[in-house]
Amino acid sequence: MALRKCFPLALTGGMRTVVRCTLAGGGTRRISTKVADVQKSDVGRVHITFADNAVFPFDPFWLRDHCRDEVSYQTSTMQRNYDTFMIPLGVDAKRVKLMEDTNEVEVEFADGHRTLFTGRQLREWALRLPLGIKGGTGGGGYEGRSLWNAHDMSECMPLFGWEKVVNGTKSDTTRFLRALYTYGFALATSAPTTDDATREFASKVVGPPQSTLCYGDFWKTEVHSDGGNDTAYTTLALPLHTDGNYFGDMPALQMFHCLKNDEVAGNRDHSSILVSDATAEKSDGGVSILADGFQAAERLRVDHPESFEVLATQQVVYHHTEESVKLRQMRSVIELDNPTDLSSPVRCVHFNHADRADLYLSERKGKEFYKHLRHYDRLLRSPEHSLYVHLKAGTVLIFDNWRVLHGRTSFRATSGRTLAGCYFGYDTYTSRLRQLGIIF
Repeated sequence: MALRKCFPLALTGGMRTVVRCTLAGGGTRRISTKVADVQKSDVGRVHITFADNAVFPFDPFWLRDHCRDEVSYQTSTMQRNYDTFMIPLGVDAKRVKLMEDTNEVEVEFADGHRTLFTGRQLREWALRLPLGIKGGTGGGGYEGRSLWNAHDMSECMPLFGWEKVVNGTKSDTTRFLRALYTYGFALATSAPTTDDATREFASKVVGPPQSTLCYGDFWKTEVHSDGGNDTAYTTLALPLHTDGNYFGDMPALQMFHCLKNDEVAGNRDHSSILVSDATAEKSDGGVSILADGFQAAERLRVDHPESFEVLATQQVVYHHTEESVKLRQMRSVIELDNPTDLSSPVRCVHFNHADRADLYLSERKGKEFYKHLRHYDRLLRSPEHSLYVHLKAGTVLIFDNWRVLHGRTSFRATSGRTLAGCYFGYDTYTSRLRQLGIIF
């Protein structure tokens, strides 16, 4: 499987000058943190050349703002000790010097401040900055994430054992969460089918769940005789969608723990977790559907650029209404990292027809919007992008709700299909990723 946009996330190797760079999509690459040369360019940049011939140009102001000496930086709190806005915008590197014995670069700035940067610091920064690089690897819009289609995942499912993820080593948990970050979803099998197991997985693997006005912290998706407060509590098929577009703090992760699904054949056998779309439609126990919203959006950007632009700029209202809770948020279907730059990577997908409020556009704009929305919907529903997954009893599915859309086929009420679950907020999720060194 070809991995797209797979960039270095972390360096290991202590004080050695040849270290391993861990790739989020799997594998490592050896790189050098030994500085071979340092020069000032004609336009004032500080050019750092490493022993593996990678060259990185640093802006002097950026370096001045990132000094790590004790005058400039509080190491224990990782906070600056100075006012960035007191640094002159045009500050220059007055003098640069390579300290070969200690593998450090000394920089004296035009404002009189002098500091040292280690080779390791400079290489780690270079890996994450969008620099004009020669021979090196820099950052990217989908850093550490691999965009996928259904065929890709048939060859490389992020499937793990529950016991190892929950009660194994820190490395076991890290591998699971790295896969979650890379592909936008991951599964753990052979979990106990109890509420306690749901809570244990949440607390040990990710952190505290996100409590919401509508659903509390933990909830169960099962058939309600009165339909409950959401279509999810019926036996109806649900088209691909993202959850909670009407929340101000849209959930970053969603977790499903299948407690019961009596009409899925081979109930505890997880070898056949993937099924075809034809098989899925015949299932009496309901089959979950997943699609990479980022991959489909990038395909839309290429195949239908006008549709991409409209969905990235036209605001839509999403709502949730019941007697005690009334929520509304206005969002674009495709949210970009930089909303003013249409070439910017996708940050989040807001796609849910059931929760979309009345659309008040002129007749011309309305027709155009529906046409463009249909282009994206067709991509998501296509066999190329839709992945069908049997959630059997004892399976935990966790996915990035900002990226991966989910849905299901219809099912019989007699299946007893019951999913326990919860949401996780953006800060909880990304804090855990940083804690484990998966993202910077």
